[in-house]
Amino acid sequence: MKDHSYRLAGWVAVAACAVFLLETGAYLMLELPVYQEQVPVLLPVGLLSLHVLLSSYALLRLRNLLHERYEFGGGDLPIYILVSGGIAIARIRATGDLIDGSEIIAIPLLLAGLVTGLGSIMLGYRVFGMNGTLGGFKKIFATAHIAAPLCFATVVLAPLGLLLLLLACGLLAAIFLSDDHAELEFV
Repeated sequence: MKDHSYRLAGWVAVAACAVFLLETGAYLMLELPVYQEQVPVLLPVGLLSLHVLLSSYALLRLRNLLHERYEFGGGDLPIYILVSGGIAIARIRATGDLIDGSEIIAIPLLLAGLVTGLGSIMLGYRVFGMNGTLGGFKKIFATAHIAAPLCFATVVLAPLGLLLLLLACGLLAAIFLSDDHAELEFV
């Protein structure tokens, strides 16, 4: 019998990926002079907030999955750091966007990004060390969580970091939607 208790979390992670793409596009459009007047600043801020909400739910469900299926509690702290850091980054970024104060938010945004990046690296490292396969996605999921913040740290590779974040989000959806439960087979 298949366990479908994480299907909703999988579809929420899929939605988070889609919102992440829209959010990234909206922020890129704000940077282009042609679109600055056409894109209201509330659009990317709202998409960012929705993305963080959906991702937070998916990450907290990942914590539950790691406990239930793999008896692994090593992901708790990094997941809490990622959720808290994501919320902090969203609040700081939204405040800066709404008051047009990119200079004011630079240092708090950098600090929140560093803490969140360390949480991501910690999660990837700990997932590498756990028993189980996460539906066959363990290695690439862990690698994406380690590599993305390192790409952001170089600044030059930040676009690659965005792609790796999107990959990690998609892999999270795949982990939830795959059936990695060991089933008993009676012959």
